[in-house]
Amino acid sequence: MKFKQILLGMSFACIATYAQAQVKVGANPGSITTNGVLDVEGTSGQHTVILQNGNMGVNQTIPANKLHVTAISDPLRLEGLQLGTADDDILAVDANGVVKKAVTVLPQVYQVVATGPVDVSKATVGNGTYTNNNVDLGLSQTLTIPANRNALVSVSYSVPAASNGNVSNSGMSTYIGVRFLKNGTEEPIGSRKTTIPLVNSTGSIPFAVQTISGQYVETVNTGGTPVTLTFAARGYIEQLVNTTTLGYRFNMYAASGANFNWGKASMIITVIFI
Repeated sequence: MKFKQILLGMSFACIATYAQAQVKVGANPGSITTNGVLDVEGTSGQHTVILQNGNMGVNQTIPANKLHVTAISDPLRLEGLQLGTADDDILAVDANGVVKKAVTVLPQVYQVVATGPVDVSKATVGNGTYTNNNVDLGLSQTLTIPANRNALVSVSYSVPAASNGNVSNSGMSTYIGVRFLKNGTEEPIGSRKTTIPLVNSTGSIPFAVQTISGQYVETVNTGGTPVTLTFAARGYIEQLVNTTTLGYRFNMYAASGANFNWGKASMIITVIFI
């Protein structure tokens, strides 16, 4: 009976020893990483370890994740990778080097199209000098960039702009254009104007249409607070000559009937998260 008890005690000791087994391979066989069940040490002191919690470290003795690789540069190389499919997830790396599924955000596109022509009448303009840099064309869009996101914002617009009347002197110093605003303030890089061609005629003058186009691009870094942006394209008139009274029209040649391929004014905003 006593012999059986001795054998049983030895069995438990063997099981306990096996459960707590630690394996050291390589240099310094008498020393093993704390909490390690497997420690492979190279002659240069680099370790590949597996801890009791199952975390594995490559050149890292305190792995914080199930696989924790540390290197001065290029810590991971995979060969034999195959092409994926459209349904595959995209991987991203955070600031600590942890690999995660990326949050895939498609570009956001906003489009505003003019609903009708906007006229500044001959009666309003008069015969002398006249300036109006805030003609409401109905081309405005508000958007919000979420907190903690970086975004590339691109704005483009195309606006047919026309005059009808007669510039009676010999100079060409009357202009029509678009004033581009962000949050109510002009962004000169997006503004445009053009000279109205001289017309010497005393008869009926049809609308002389031009297309005014511009683009504006900026990178937005929101930090911890969302950023709200309002972009607007406003009509611009700068009449500096005596005329037989010009009238001005923006957005399109006509709301109905023949538009003579001048199209309609539009503004397109594309937001790409980066």
